[in-house]
Amino acid sequence: MDGAGLGLGIVKRLVQAHGGGIAAENAVGGGAVFRVWFAGRAG
Repeated sequence: MDGAGLGLGIVKRLVQAHGGGIAAENAVGGGAVFRVWFAGRAG
């Protein structure tokens, strides 16, 4: 499936706007793993 390459850039900006982050790494056997996290709220 081909795309315009905008998806991860959009996700990164949204996640960072909410105090989180995104990371990517190679998956075992090929492909990629993307980890997304958001800042938690206390209480």
